[in-house]
Amino acid sequence: MRSGKTDNSSIIRQLFDQDSFLERIAFFSILLFAFFCPISIAAAQSFATIALLAWLGSLPRRRPGRKPLPPFILPLAVFVLLSLLSVTFSVNPAQSLWNARNLLIFLVVPVVLYNVKNTTKAKLTIAATASGAIATSLWGTAQVILGTGGGESSRRLTGFLGHYMTAGGELMLIALMLIAVFLLTNRGWERFAALSAAAVVVIAAGLTQSRNVYLGLAAGIVIVLLLWRPAVVALLPFALSLAVLVSPPIVRERIFSIADVEDNSVQSRLVLIETGLAMVADFPLFGAGLQQAEALHPRYSQSDSEEEFPHLHNNILQIAAERGIPAAITWIWMFVALGIGHIRVARRGSENFWAHGVAAGAFACLVALFVAGMFEYNFGDSEVLMLFLLLVTLPFALEGEESTRSEDED
Repeated sequence: MRSGKTDNSSIIRQLFDQDSFLERIAFFSILLFAFFCPISIAAAQSFATIALLAWLGSLPRRRPGRKPLPPFILPLAVFVLLSLLSVTFSVNPAQSLWNARNLLIFLVVPVVLYNVKNTTKAKLTIAATASGAIATSLWGTAQVILGTGGGESSRRLTGFLGHYMTAGGELMLIALMLIAVFLLTNRGWERFAALSAAAVVVIAAGLTQSRNVYLGLAAGIVIVLLLWRPAVVALLPFALSLAVLVSPPIVRERIFSIADVEDNSVQSRLVLIETGLAMVADFPLFGAGLQQAEALHPRYSQSDSEEEFPHLHNNILQIAAERGIPAAITWIWMFVALGIGHIRVARRGSENFWAHGVAAGAFACLVALFVAGMFEYNFGDSEVLMLFLLLVTLPFALEGEESTRSEDED
């Protein structure tokens, strides 16, 4: 059994040994970026920028060595290229060019990949993200109780993020990573901390009353259970039924309305599918341009009830309409490559409980975002996308790290 002093020394060594000053700045900026993702987009983007600049500044002095590129880098690069081409062929090139600045968010991938270099740094990154999620969860729960939240009832949790959809998307992703850490790592106090945080975040996600989040969270939990104990999945319907029964009436009503085809928002989404398909038919190759679907919406609108919707509430349809069918296919390719990569890291991480758990959590986040994104354009939500890229890149940052089984068992 290692002493606490030895453990602390080991942590400090993993954080600081052989890291230059700029590398330390980059990593601590990543921690602050992770913390502020569920709290403030301005703060998160500021620290992401600092991390990027510090990382770029550290490159000339970095030790020689090659880190294998994750399999999703190629489709990601193609997706960005097709997005830039959509600017050229846009119905409003100037506005699309301005909107193209959001593509810089994808720089989160190399910053995380090359700066979160070991298990200790990954743990701290997840802990920072969880801390921010707990803060917005507690504040958002107070909003619901006091009636100062979002939605027509003012009782939908928004936290610090300003909108219940954004809050729900972020809390969904963080909850799944924490559930995976709880189930697939073997260290007592860390598992207890992950379980406690996950309970707070799951409850808060429920209070957003976002039905796409409920579906995404359920799909992600299925993935984690399949990677943990496949037989347990058979008990999931009973667990979900119990969760529905004990949930607050406002949450229960939203869950039951998922299958209600007469619900106004469900009807509106069905109409938006027709609208989106019409846009895709008119701009099949490069789309109408970045964030131009909203501007074109009146041209295709078939009823006044749609006017409140700023997008098509579907990732694939929105991407196809704004960037073209090839971009939508590439986006699916990127998600498939991410999933294959996560499974590969999880299998190779069988000797490293944390690499295995983080890879499983990232895969669950991937599935959850895809499922929720069938009913919400969450890939176009900058706050959600930043957090998503952080979490799904973490397993590849840990790939190749030596086993920590003996460390975890001590």
